[in-house]
Amino acid sequence: MVAQHQSPPSANQNPSSSSSKRAYHVGGISVEFPYQPYGTQLAFMGRVISTLERAQREGHCHALLESPTGTGKSLSLLCSTLAWQQTQKLKNQYANLTLSEPDPEAMIYPNPIIGHGGGFVPETKPSRNLLAGVTESTSQAAPSSKAQQMKLAPTIFYASRTHSQISQVVREYRKTGYRVPMAILASRKRYCTNETVNRSGNIDEKCKLLTKNPEGGCSYFKNVEKLKDHASLQKGGCHEVHDIEDLVKVGNVVEGTISSLSLKFMILLYEKGKK
Repeated sequence: MVAQHQSPPSANQNPSSSSSKRAYHVGGISVEFPYQPYGTQLAFMGRVISTLERAQREGHCHALLESPTGTGKSLSLLCSTLAWQQTQKLKNQYANLTLSEPDPEAMIYPNPIIGHGGGFVPETKPSRNLLAGVTESTSQAAPSSKAQQMKLAPTIFYASRTHSQISQVVREYRKTGYRVPMAILASRKRYCTNETVNRSGNIDEKCKLLTKNPEGGCSYFKNVEKLKDHASLQKGGCHEVHDIEDLVKVGNVVEGTISSLSLKFMILLYEKGKK
C-alpha cells in the first residue's frame, strides 16, 4: 500500500556524505541504498530479492513489478539486485573454501621451513569426503571449466527499450556504492568509431565485411584490446561506471572500434574485472 502523503523520492531524497554506505536489511540480505528509503522502495526491493531467491531455488521465476514515475524504481532495482549478486558471490566463495582439501605436501612436511608450514593450502579440487554426500544433480551442476569455476556470481542483464533509458540507469548506478565489471551493449551505429564506415550508407554491412577480412580488415577493431587497459576504465577510473558516450570517447582516443555486437569488448572488460 502506498501512503498518499509521501512525496516522490526524486524530489525529496538527498544523499548524505556517507550515503553509499548506508545498509538496510531487506529480504534477509544487507542492501546499500544511497538515501533513506521509503516504504514503497523497501517493498519493491523485497519483491526483487524474493524473486531472485525463488529463481535460485527453482531454476526459474518471473516477477512483474510496477511503480509510479519518480518513485525510484531503477535505483531500487539496481541496489537490490546487486546486493543479492554480492551475497551469492560471498556464499560461493565460502562454499569453494569449504569444499577444498589440504595440499598432500602440507601433511607430509609439517615443518614450515621444509614444506607449507603444516597448514592447509586451498585448491580448486573438491574434497572427496565432502563430495561423498553430495547428490548426483549437484555434482552434474559443478563447473567443468576454469572459466566456469571463476564465475562466483550470476551475471545480470539489464535491458531497456531506448538509449535515454540506458543513460538514466547509468546515472542511478553511479549513485550506488556497488561497483562490478560492466559493459553496455548497443548497435554499431552507436559504437563504431571508424569514420569511413560511419559515412557509408549501411554501417552494419560495411562493419561485417571489414571485421571478417583476414588481410586488411578494420584497424579500429583490431585495436579494441587496448581499451581493456585504459586507465579510465579501471577500478576508480573516471569511466569505471560508463555510458555509451563514455566508451565511444575512450574508443576515439585509442582508435579502437567498440563493436558490442561482436561481444568482444564486453568479454574483455568482464575478464579484466575478475582479476
